[in-house]
Formats: sequence, structure tokens, C-alpha cells
Amino acid sequence: MIVFKPGQIYKMNVAARSHVKNPYFVEILKVKENFIITNIPGHHSLKIEKGCNWDYHIPRMQYVGEKETHGHLILNQKLE
Repeated sequence: MIVFKPGQIYKMNVAARSHVKNPYFVEILKVKENFIITNIPGHHSLKIEKGCNWDYHIPRMQYVGEKETHGHLILNQKLE
């Protein structure tokens, strides 16, 4: 089971039905019992909720590290 914490950086692998062609990185902003909020600065935030879009997004997430050491990965991403 994944334990999410604010400040973690995750690589999002591309899903079959996504318009995005390459993996991208997100930061975990908020963690609650039934949801997390991810963010890509300058692009968008996403609420991932259990029972809603959780099973679609969570399997695509790969832990990379903490914002202090890997925060540069979320900056200046070109989402195509």
C-alpha cells in the first residue's frame, strides 16, 4: 500500500486513454483519508479520490523522492 505524504514527487506514467504522450512528474500537496491532491506548477492540480478516479491514477504513479531533492522535476514540464 502506498503511503502518500505532502512534498513527495511521483512520476506519472502515461495511461492508454491520456492525451499526454510522455510521463510527467507531480507533487503531492494534500493528503486526506479519502483523497490526495497532486500539483504540477503552472499547469494544474488534480484531486484523486477513492471510489472515483483512484483506480485509474494510482497504479500509474511511481515514487521518485522528496521535494527537497527531486522538486526540480516538477518545474518547467512540457505536457504534450
